[in-house]
Amino acid sequence: SFFRGHLTFKMDNSKAGDDKPQVEIPIEPKEDNVVQVQSPSASRLKAQFAIISYMGASSTMLIINKVAVYLFPLPTVLLVIQLFVSSAIIFSLGSLGFLNVDPLEWGKIRQYIGVVFVFLANIFTNIKALQYSNVETVIVFRTCTTLAIAYGDFRFLNRGPPSSRVLSTLVLIVVGAIIYVFMDSSVEIESYFWVGLYFFFQCLDVLYIKYITNSVSMTSWGRSFYNNTLALPTILIIAFSTGEIYRVSELYNEGYFTNFTYFILFLSCVMGLGISYTGFLCREAVSATSYSVVGNMNKVLTVMINCAIWDKHASTGGLLGLLLSLLGGALYTKLTQ
Repeated sequence: SFFRGHLTFKMDNSKAGDDKPQVEIPIEPKEDNVVQVQSPSASRLKAQFAIISYMGASSTMLIINKVAVYLFPLPTVLLVIQLFVSSAIIFSLGSLGFLNVDPLEWGKIRQYIGVVFVFLANIFTNIKALQYSNVETVIVFRTCTTLAIAYGDFRFLNRGPPSSRVLSTLVLIVVGAIIYVFMDSSVEIESYFWVGLYFFFQCLDVLYIKYITNSVSMTSWGRSFYNNTLALPTILIIAFSTGEIYRVSELYNEGYFTNFTYFILFLSCVMGLGISYTGFLCREAVSATSYSVVGNMNKVLTVMINCAIWDKHASTGGLLGLLLSLLGGALYTKLTQ
């Protein structure tokens, strides 16, 4: 397209000494060879849709998982159910032609082994952290990952270093987290062990999966299908090894499986599918740091819902520290939009 209208072919039909002008015929390139580039406005709209949909799924998934673990205290089995349902739905809709899903191929499977490990570790430690702590603790530790991810974005993903103003917003996030930790005295040491592991794997999840997303060409539904399908056998083995799978019948005999429990389990599976797809959609659209911040900015809604329906939430001072962290994330979003 760059050479359109600039190349000419000169036809010289005159004899020697003839002063007739030469005929210039513009050469137009074939349309089939023109590379279509997505316009900035289309890219912006795609990014906005990815961000909004991911925020909606993330803001509700944390609360639903908390309720699901309370009603069904087998977190590993819960994860097995969520992975199986998500994989089955994506495969079925892909087979019927409703979704564009990449088929399982050995070459891509080898590239996704590391993704599956990080994905599983992140989700498992998240569920265990929710089991042993309140929702605000998990939120604030996840919020603190933004600073570490920003460094990893610069160090490993070849992005420019953050400006002083952007860095100050990330520091504000950490300060709010410190205030929360000192103000909240209701959290047990065991819960900090699990949220610490969750912190590490959350950072690894965002950075490593962003690297694979940039390196391996797949659709968002294909990535979600690979993640859920390849992760299912491993987490199923864990469910058997921990003995949780054998406790399902015990819970059933004890009356845990009410209609409301079935509804919450179904809802957690639907939201698990939603956050899996929208998460990859958002990873493709924004940087690793922005993806982390976007995932944290919707947590104000999560806190509001948690305070309304749950009795195990932080003190007033702890909530103020949490809101300070979220304010830092909002300022980051403003500076980098």
